[in-house]
Amino acid sequence: MGKKKYTETFKLEAVLKVVKQGRTSVEVSENLNIHIDVLEKWIDLFKRDKLTVGGLTYAEIMDEIERLKQKSEQLEEDIKELSKPNFAEDL
Repeated sequence: MGKKKYTETFKLEAVLKVVKQGRTSVEVSENLNIHIDVLEKWIDLFKRDKLTVGGLTYAEIMDEIERLKQKSEQLEEDIKELSKPNFAEDL
C-alpha cells in the first residue's frame, strides 16, 4: 500500500485548523483521518515557512491578499473621484 497524496491546499487547511482555529492536533487528525505524525510534520513545515500552496508560503499568500485589498480600496477611491460631477471641469 503506497503513501497517500494530499494536496497543498488540504495540508494548509489542516494546519490552519490547529494554528489559527486553536483546535488540537489530535482532534484535527482524527477528523480528517490522517495520522497525527503527518499533521505534526505539516505544522512544523508551516512554522518554518516551508509549507507552500502554489509555490507560495502562507506569509506570502497573506501579504498578497493584503496588497490586493489595498489596491481594491484605492480603485474604489479612484472610482468615487471620477464619479464626481465636476471631475471633467477640473481637467
